[in-house]
Amino acid sequence: MAETKARNALMVKSILDTATELFDQRGYTETRMQDIASAMGVTRPSLYYYFNSKEEILVALLIDLISVDRVLMGVDDPSLPALDRLRDLMRRIGRQVVDQPARLRIVNRHFAQVPEKFRKDFTRQRRRVRSALTATIGAAVAEGVLRPVDPELATSIIFGAITGIPDWYHPSSAISAEETIETITSVLLGGIALPAEGRYDGTVPGVIRRIGEDLAYLERLTQTAPLPAAPPAAD
Repeated sequence: MAETKARNALMVKSILDTATELFDQRGYTETRMQDIASAMGVTRPSLYYYFNSKEEILVALLIDLISVDRVLMGVDDPSLPALDRLRDLMRRIGRQVVDQPARLRIVNRHFAQVPEKFRKDFTRQRRRVRSALTATIGAAVAEGVLRPVDPELATSIIFGAITGIPDWYHPSSAISAEETIETITSVLLGGIALPAEGRYDGTVPGVIRRIGEDLAYLERLTQTAPLPAAPPAAD
């Protein structure tokens, strides 16, 4: 019994790995069940024993990406500084992305072909991650370790940059997965984190320095933002 389960699990993994490679290279629509069977060196009936259709395989690829409990682990721990929680959260999101870049590319390209139930689950879990990012960024701003950025806007930028990694990252790259994650995290945080000397330190000079940092940041924003249109002149 145990041997049969292990063999079945190995077969399912082989099917998913092969389908991932073919879907990613050829496209989901262009790949047939026979193509997957041929690439594995098995008969098509053998394939149907585990999956009834390509759609079932696509759903199986998505299921691995739905759970975000590990990604959100410790994100609301009040004993940890908000900046540390934010950095760890960004790393965990990045790790999930670089661990399975091909699967994410496939799901992103063919999301409309996933059954509605699974689309809703996937979207709900993504919202959980975005909400956690927004809350943690807000907490870091309140703690005085981030510039006074809009948490929602910063979330969109950070989440979009990290989840966009599969568009260009390949595991065979000369840059390791961990190096990719650390670089993305450092670059993104570097744009919004205050230098240590600009953070609140409880002293009057520290507060003055922080106010100066905030004013300089807001001045740059107003210089690049378009001016509001003047109201129409009254008759």
